[in-house]
Amino acid sequence: MTRSADHYFAIIPESVLYADISATAVRVYGVLRRHADKDNGTCHPGKTRIAALARIGIRTVNRAIDELVGIGAIEVIHRPDPDNPKRMLTNQYRLLTPCAGDSTPCAPDSTPHALVTPPPCADGTETIVKEPESENTDTRSTEVDPMFLRFWENYPRKVGKKQALKAWNRYSKRNQPKILDGLTAWNQHWRHEKTETQYIPHPTTWLRQERWEDHPLTSQPARETRPYDQPTNTCTTCDGTRYISHQDQKDRWYSTPCPNCQ
Repeated sequence: MTRSADHYFAIIPESVLYADISATAVRVYGVLRRHADKDNGTCHPGKTRIAALARIGIRTVNRAIDELVGIGAIEVIHRPDPDNPKRMLTNQYRLLTPCAGDSTPCAPDSTPHALVTPPPCADGTETIVKEPESENTDTRSTEVDPMFLRFWENYPRKVGKKQALKAWNRYSKRNQPKILDGLTAWNQHWRHEKTETQYIPHPTTWLRQERWEDHPLTSQPARETRPYDQPTNTCTTCDGTRYISHQDQKDRWYSTPCPNCQ
């Protein structure tokens, strides 16, 4: 029987699934897990292949790999070409064995909820799992990331704070200082260009498009036009220029001294 791609799957351990990383990093881990050797947990797909399978760009792959290394999920091993020491082969990725967990991350009230019913005891007695009592009060934390508050305070167009917070939470803490530095550069650009607020993108759009990675271009000041650069055929001696402009056969303008002033 021919086995199609629908028959294969990659297992994502809970230590990665519930880690403080982006959803893209979780997807990249799934691609690496699918390629990993079942015995030693190593693989070496190229970044172009990882990007194609994860439906992302290569720069996003690099950020996702940094996130996975940061939480200890993978190890990156650089491989020089044995036939050419100046050439590097594709990186080797070693998937580190995650710690097996029997519960989901703690709820806001620090009460873990069991994923599955525990197995029966060895003596045959039945284990009874008591469900947590429901409460009408909402105990979810209303605390907001102080780094996001700094971003929101400095962003000149304050539209859609809730959506902007969701976009902010997609990125790991190691990327947040880069975002704030990028915002500082863009604020200087918008002030220099005197950009009206309505032409500044929404903060959610600015975050999702990773605009902090871009370098804003500042327009150059207009070149000062000299009097003898003007298309005129009259002497401007009275203005003190002592030059007269002419036009050649190719419609190019040039200036020569006025013969009447010599």
